[in-house]
Amino acid sequence: MRPAVGGRIPPSGLEKPAMSPKDQERRSINEALKALRASRRSTIEAATERMKAQKKAITAIRDALEDGPRTVPEIADAAGIDPATVLWHIATLKKYGDVLEDQKVGAYFRYRLKPSAGDTGTVPEDPVESSE
Repeated sequence: MRPAVGGRIPPSGLEKPAMSPKDQERRSINEALKALRASRRSTIEAATERMKAQKKAITAIRDALEDGPRTVPEIADAAGIDPATVLWHIATLKKYGDVLEDQKVGAYFRYRLKPSAGDTGTVPEDPVESSE
């Protein structure tokens, strides 16, 4: 093979051309991102499963409250969920105004869904506060 201009041998078809520093940096970043995604995949999948379970639990709690006010144990029985989990979700739903405390029955408060905007029922907004 004869030398090319400048004394260098031209690359054969099997050799890859040298990468520029910018291309090397891009490749390095892409490989790092790929490794990061792979390492976090199980964490993301676990978080997705937890969110699905929470949504399912909240839906079951809302469905149980559609029939009227219930205590936490009654909601747990109707929804088939552990009472501690029901209480946690009820506290969250109450915090965001989706569930309201109703009258106390024995050692438990009853909880009910907040009436929707289109509901014309005559139930007071918060009977616990209005009775004090």
